[in-house]
Amino acid sequence: MHGSGSEMYEEGLFHSGRHLARIALSMAALLIAGGHAAFALTNVTLAWDPSSDPLVTGYRVYYGTITGTYTNTVDAGATNSATVPALKEGTRYYFAATALDVLGQESAFSSETNYVPGGNQPPVISSIADQFTGMDTATPALAFTVSDAETPPSSLVVSAASDNSSVVSQSGIVMGGSNGNRTVRVTPVSGASGQALITLTVDDGVDTASTSFQVSVSSSRPPPTNNFTPAAASYSGLFYEADQVQFQSAGSFKLATTTKSAYSGQLKHQGKTYSLSGKLDGSGRGSNSIPRKGQSSLVFRFDCGTSNDAGLVFGTLSDTTWVASVSGDRLTFNSRTNPAPWTGSYTLVLPGQEDGSSPSGHSYGTVKVKTSGAVSFAGSLADGTRVSQGAWLSKEGMWPFYVSLYSSKGLVISWLGVSNAPASVADVTGPASWIKLADPLAHFYPGGFTTECNAAGGVYVKPPSSTNHVVHLNKARMAFSGGNLAAAFTNVVDIGLSSKIINDSTNLMTMSFSLSSGTFSGRVLDPVTKKSRSFGGAVLQKFNVGYGMLLGTNLSSQVELSQ
Repeated sequence: MHGSGSEMYEEGLFHSGRHLARIALSMAALLIAGGHAAFALTNVTLAWDPSSDPLVTGYRVYYGTITGTYTNTVDAGATNSATVPALKEGTRYYFAATALDVLGQESAFSSETNYVPGGNQPPVISSIADQFTGMDTATPALAFTVSDAETPPSSLVVSAASDNSSVVSQSGIVMGGSNGNRTVRVTPVSGASGQALITLTVDDGVDTASTSFQVSVSSSRPPPTNNFTPAAASYSGLFYEADQVQFQSAGSFKLATTTKSAYSGQLKHQGKTYSLSGKLDGSGRGSNSIPRKGQSSLVFRFDCGTSNDAGLVFGTLSDTTWVASVSGDRLTFNSRTNPAPWTGSYTLVLPGQEDGSSPSGHSYGTVKVKTSGAVSFAGSLADGTRVSQGAWLSKEGMWPFYVSLYSSKGLVISWLGVSNAPASVADVTGPASWIKLADPLAHFYPGGFTTECNAAGGVYVKPPSSTNHVVHLNKARMAFSGGNLAAAFTNVVDIGLSSKIINDSTNLMTMSFSLSSGTFSGRVLDPVTKKSRSFGGAVLQKFNVGYGMLLGTNLSSQVELSQ
């Protein structure tokens, strides 16, 4: 649909981020159909689903050796397949396709696929010996290596799984290390004994390889060793039930110990802060009974001596009806002698859900990491709630994220990992739980909800000049869907000097970026109701996308910026 040289919006249609609005190229994936070798060079044939648009007259294949960066093209003509010649064996290539219409206008890129001519060699992962540990005792950080013939070690993704969550839950498996040298630390469920098979899987994007080891947890806690050396140290962490985060049993804590075995600290739980103090025993263990008005006391038990070399603290927090697992890390960074390696600015997104029972919009915000290891977040949840949080990173980049919400009637909690990830991987990741209790007086989602998502964030760098955009796009789509919107719609925009936004669609919209933070905000006209709504979000700069939310009458909608 065209009008006077600019693209018009159409409800439900995601427009091209380049020149052509009408093409809806249906390509769930680019398919590699075959190839043959000749003198260590390979010809690869690719096929894709043809477009149903009658104006499409041809296709073009783009490819290169870096994801999202295409240095070569092949014209396919009117057929929906093309042969790419003379590709080096053992090199990974990335492919995407476009469609062209009768005017020569070109669609946006299809989804990307990749292929290694000559066959992909699967990654390699070293083995780990079976482990034996006591009840409530974490293993040390277990070292292993990963490698791949075609893929840099930093781009290999390692995941872990337990076959017995009653002994070792998913949250009790913490990955560490970088490049080819990785570690895994296993913390049993509090009070549990028995065996669990832990499987580590390394993925190079095409093939996987796995290794497994058994963790046996004895039915008794290890006896006091009396060889604990008291130290001046600080710890921070989270607590929640092993099988699932529950509102009544989740929160955060801080501890400080001295060379004379004294300790003090705080628990944050259901919007209240409780003080801790006491003296560690000869094994580095402590306990507190914390009275609560009108409720049973909380019992906090912890151990910072058994895993003293690893810098861990673990234990339990309980009342008469539940037991939560406590885990945390010793804080080791300081600005002068041991600065945190992840210093800088980031943007973070907590994806929305499309099930209708919880916010569809994407929560977002900005993150600052200082050389001291201090990390801070400020942003908006997808129901319009403003949030901020401050904590400290562990030596492995783990961030205990916890915020009490809605006047102690909700929370968001996550162990977030911060890293210097390769180009195709998020720098901040972690599973997040967001809980809102039912509140008939609440404007948004009065019935409450419990939702989980995988948070994702990336380094953000302010554009150095007016010709550098906040995302590497000259043209983009702003897509709005879900929530109170009767129908999805998309506006096409130009991104000009200093990342100024020019609306190319007839549907009214204003929008601007904050170049210092990587966030954006604006207003858009709902084409069905003809009401103007405000929206906001944040870019993930390394992926050239943005995510946010639009608040409607009582629900939130998704906002997505893309090519």
